[in-house]
Amino acid sequence: MTSRWLRALAATALAAAVTAPSLAQGEEAWDDEFPWVRVGETGSRILRLGVGYRVYEREGGPKLTLVGAVHIADARFYDAVENKLEAHDVILFEGVGPPGSGEDAQDLTPREKIDWTERRVRLLAMLAEQVRDADGLYPATLKEMRSALSDREASWVENASTDAWGHAIAYSLLDGEPEIVSTGSDGKEGGRGDASDIKLSDMPPLSAAERGEEPGIQKRLAETFGLTFQLDEMAHEGEKYVNSDLSLDEVDRLIRAGGGDGTMIFDMIGGEGLFTAITGFVLDVIEAMPGVAVRGKVMLMEMLGSSEEIFESGVPGMEGLMEVLIERRNERVMDDLARLLDSGEAFENGVAIVYGAGHMRDMEARLRDRFGYEPADQGWLTAMRVDLNREGISQTEMNFMRMSIQQQLAMMREALRAMKWRVERSMRSLDGGETLHEYHTIEAPDFVSVAPVSGDGHVLMVRQFRHGIERDALEFPGGLVDPGEDHAVCAARELREETGHEGEVELIGELWPNPAMMNNRLWVYASRDIRRVGEPDLESTEDIRLVRVPLRDLSRMARDGSIRGAMQVAIVHLVIGWMGRSPMRRYRLFSLIAALALLAWAAPRLHADVVVLNTGERLYGEVTSQDGDGVVLEHPVLGTLTLSAGVVNQVILTDDATPPAPEEAAEQDATPDDAEPTPAEEVVEAVTEVLKPAPEWESRLDVGFSISEGNTENSNLTISFKTVRDSEKEKTTIDAAYYFAEDSGEESENKATVGLNHDWKLPDSPWLYFARGRFDYDEFNSWRRRITAGGGVGYQFYDEDDFTLTGRAGLVAVQEYESDRDDVRLEGLLGVDLTWQIDKTQAFELSSTYFPDFDETGEFRLLTDAKWTLNLPQYEGASIFVGVRHEHQSVVDPGRENDDLLVVGGLGIDF
Repeated sequence: MTSRWLRALAATALAAAVTAPSLAQGEEAWDDEFPWVRVGETGSRILRLGVGYRVYEREGGPKLTLVGAVHIADARFYDAVENKLEAHDVILFEGVGPPGSGEDAQDLTPREKIDWTERRVRLLAMLAEQVRDADGLYPATLKEMRSALSDREASWVENASTDAWGHAIAYSLLDGEPEIVSTGSDGKEGGRGDASDIKLSDMPPLSAAERGEEPGIQKRLAETFGLTFQLDEMAHEGEKYVNSDLSLDEVDRLIRAGGGDGTMIFDMIGGEGLFTAITGFVLDVIEAMPGVAVRGKVMLMEMLGSSEEIFESGVPGMEGLMEVLIERRNERVMDDLARLLDSGEAFENGVAIVYGAGHMRDMEARLRDRFGYEPADQGWLTAMRVDLNREGISQTEMNFMRMSIQQQLAMMREALRAMKWRVERSMRSLDGGETLHEYHTIEAPDFVSVAPVSGDGHVLMVRQFRHGIERDALEFPGGLVDPGEDHAVCAARELREETGHEGEVELIGELWPNPAMMNNRLWVYASRDIRRVGEPDLESTEDIRLVRVPLRDLSRMARDGSIRGAMQVAIVHLVIGWMGRSPMRRYRLFSLIAALALLAWAAPRLHADVVVLNTGERLYGEVTSQDGDGVVLEHPVLGTLTLSAGVVNQVILTDDATPPAPEEAAEQDATPDDAEPTPAEEVVEAVTEVLKPAPEWESRLDVGFSISEGNTENSNLTISFKTVRDSEKEKTTIDAAYYFAEDSGEESENKATVGLNHDWKLPDSPWLYFARGRFDYDEFNSWRRRITAGGGVGYQFYDEDDFTLTGRAGLVAVQEYESDRDDVRLEGLLGVDLTWQIDKTQAFELSSTYFPDFDETGEFRLLTDAKWTLNLPQYEGASIFVGVRHEHQSVVDPGRENDDLLVVGGLGIDF
């Protein structure tokens, strides 16, 4: 038998009776944990399913007998049950009333009152059909209908004869057919909304199951397996029989009030729904195959004997349903029993309760706790019996069937352990008004995912088949968090079980998988420098293959569809961000800065003049003068140093030229500025000033390496160019930069900028006007291309040869392409530019500009550039530099960083 067949049979077994635990073969021991259902095989190979009964006593009270039942069984079982019940004074019995048979309900919404009344109209129509089937004619009145039915059914007519608003429901025959009418909330004909009439003739016709033309699922089960249906065998008629149960209306209300949904149960009882259709198909197949029915009966018996394992595990999403089906119905029985015991009657022959065996465990506890009853006697009645030898079922076949059942139960237990999901229903108002909307929340357990990173830059992922998409999926290892389990412990456990590796786990993120309808969370962990400790420890239901993925490929795989699960793509971004924040990334950044600082320290020593002091210390720089009295040295940091001959041990020059003596140097530096110019010299100077050519362009090319942190994680080559022409009246600056970069290891040319700035200086004034334009390209930003153009006014706070400080204010227009914002927007501009010639070899530049967005209040950009340059005097025009560029955006797309930081360092050439 296939596992699907077994699951269908298990479901039908649970539909037939909600049962209690099994008893080992031949065990008869008295036990507080009384086995209400047991399955056993005799020495002559007779397989029996026994259902228990138990007698209880208490001081000063009547004897009480609990009799367990199953709803399909051999006919003689029900004879035995009736014999056991017959002597009692009162018998409380199980019997869920059909829809519409319950007592008047309170606190219903207008919509619920309409539904309630419609069910009562249909119930009266069903009972009218039942009378016609028995007598050949429809009853003419409700009174005639009651007299033609049993006492229990007559009580249903009594309850259903009024609608939800307390008005009488009218019954009549129209052209020989029943017409049943409720006049709605106003009790008058016509009307709108809940005041409109509810008529049988306006409803869909009764289904075959409602007309009694098709057997219910339990009766169908009985027919297939050669059994009988309880309601066909036990009439429950007579004064001593008291129906002690809820109606389906009450069950439905209680289930919905608890946020559950009993649709499947009600469809099954009514012979409708997908479950009933599938079960009916399975039963048709069983009936058509010789020898299968009796084996199905054997499987049914074995499963009934093992079913408590399922209920102990719990049924996901059905906790509220099972609470109503068991506990709330048992409460009704206990309330009815309390009324009997409080009535003062002796009940010398005792009180009996006959109910499904699955109710007995809870009912027994209530008898002890509420009424003080204790067990005094017990026994079992045989509900089903199969002669295995006569039916040709060998011991080998029985062993195989039992093994199959145990395998299915094991798989079910595992599935239930892994899927503790529950659907909760709630009614909420969106606007605080009276209109309520229905919402459903799936209460699901938290789960974890872990990204294991190896020392060689790979992450371990798993490929496994996913039934929802019916294909393999590439995912990070992970699983459900067990009740009470620490999330980090769960992550380490899943890492070990699914990959065979271990490592310290670190929480890197927390996600909501589906906040629209689920309340659980995904805890994302990462582990670096993992180590293999053994083979994966997979469960029998898992088919997992390990896949080593280079870290540099994660981003690409999330974009090209190699990784498609929404949660998995989100984890990819968390992992990339985690790697960016990792100590290794910071180590690389600080290492670059340290290396550039070391280069700055070493540069003056390369091909520099050296003055060795008597102490052994060495001073590096340019020797500008040397004679018998001492040495004059231009030091790159300390400036001009005059060293007497007594402290100098040796002077090492980088070339053969001998520095001039102090007197010669003074003569070379002397100028005729002290002399008064002659008239002829003044004329020549004026003509020269007029004919002086325009200032030349001063250009610079920088080549170096960059590291960026933020929306891209880059580590690659940088090339930039800048040229400036500066005069007394205006200054023009053109700059461009191109960055060869990597996005987490994936090679890409990702950034380029071109800028043009022009200043118009006002004569004899610190004020100036400026215009600027800029083009930016960034492959990894929310936009690909951006053009900025504008202008404004500036003020030179300081304008010295070695220090300048200029403030700027203005407006710019911004146009982004390949972006969600494709319109031209206006931004303000507030900025400051600073240049500082620290000494002859060192210079520092700083530019910081604030761009407030005029279209979106509160949004802004902040762009800051800083650069330190150290000239190499030994190489004309050569220098080393370290630069930092920081861009902050107040609002970014989801998953992006607000800050982009770029650190650049390398070699520059002036020309």
